[in-house]
Amino acid sequence: MWGVPQNRTVRARSGALVVLAPLALGGPALAEQGTEQTADEPVDRLEEQLERQQTVIEEQQEELERQRKRLNALQAQLESLDSLARYDTTADALAAGDRGVAEGQLRSYRAAGTGSPGETQTAQTEDGAATPGDEPEQQRPDIRVLESEGGVLLRQGELSIEPSFEYSFTDVDRVEVAGFTVLPAIVVGQIEINQRERESFVYSSTVRYGVTDTFEIEARVPYVFRNEDQITRPLGTGAEDPEIFSVEGDNLGDVELAMHYQLPKDWTGNGFVVSNVRYKSRTGEDPFEVATTGTGQNERQAELPTGSGFRSVTPSVTGILPVDPAVIFGNVSYEWTFERDVANIGTIDPGDQLGFNVGTGLSLTPEFSLSLSYDHSTIFETEQNGQTTDVSRTVQVGRMVFGGTYNISDRVAVDLQFATGVTDDAPDISASVSIPITFQAF
Repeated sequence: MWGVPQNRTVRARSGALVVLAPLALGGPALAEQGTEQTADEPVDRLEEQLERQQTVIEEQQEELERQRKRLNALQAQLESLDSLARYDTTADALAAGDRGVAEGQLRSYRAAGTGSPGETQTAQTEDGAATPGDEPEQQRPDIRVLESEGGVLLRQGELSIEPSFEYSFTDVDRVEVAGFTVLPAIVVGQIEINQRERESFVYSSTVRYGVTDTFEIEARVPYVFRNEDQITRPLGTGAEDPEIFSVEGDNLGDVELAMHYQLPKDWTGNGFVVSNVRYKSRTGEDPFEVATTGTGQNERQAELPTGSGFRSVTPSVTGILPVDPAVIFGNVSYEWTFERDVANIGTIDPGDQLGFNVGTGLSLTPEFSLSLSYDHSTIFETEQNGQTTDVSRTVQVGRMVFGGTYNISDRVAVDLQFATGVTDDAPDISASVSIPITFQAF
């Protein structure tokens, strides 16, 4: 009886051991597997963080690329604005002479790779494509063309002060016959050879102000010094020594006022068209009121006048066409001179004047340019009491004008002009220098 239970107990214990043995053997393996799973969790999290950081970096790189493109577009706009600022005129000069003949003046046309004036600027989009932007203001070439006749105008609020000095010389040789001709080779009367040398020095100050970007006002105040030497040598009278007569005069000249208006861009395209009107006063010494010496045919002026003695109004139109790196310009004008009553003489109408100027300028560097132009004026006959006088004739004044301009800075320039007469009534030579200084007044 007892033996059987003991065997059962042994077998039960043995079965338990058999059952527990695999469990005991598999326990470390299961524990190791759980440890490996626990260690893999941080690696997965790190990989996820790396992926997220990589995504952020790619997004930041894309944003940097967009920022770079925007910066490039802004840089292009800044360069365009800088070129517009340089294309500012100031000073831009032809000054009227004794008969209102204009002096050719040219500042450099700056072709610094910014394109021809009037071109539409473009900007880049974020993806780098060039698209038309807002059309900017028409670029103005930084030139001083026919400025006294309305060149490229100052911008609103700008003030230009231009001191200038002009010299001209004229040598006239004439043979005068006081008598009559019987045959082509026989003259009855006195023959005289007259030689006249005339010099004039004009210092003037010109002030211009830009009321708006398209409207400008101007005032010019000249001071004139004139000198004339006349040598008369009679022929056939036995006189050995010539007669020499010298006279001079200096005083304020005729003050001038002018207005210039630039026509809208829609009307002119890439060029510039400016309408002008100029008024000339009679503030200079009057030729009919200066002191005289001698009587009759020997009466001469004891002092030279510094003014014309007549008021006038001159409307004109100026055209400017930039053709990179050059510029073509021209002007057409008509001067109405008002008649006046002169004591002991009557009503004098000195005759109107029709003029034109055409030329070109070439920019050699951003600082230096050259110009060449032809200037011509036709002065019509003088009338006295409604009748053309016997000694009056139509006068043709033509000159070739050569010039150069050096820009010391964006606000200061030096203009040199040289002219030579191509008609009998034009001055033989003339030269001028001016220093326009431009600054922002308001």
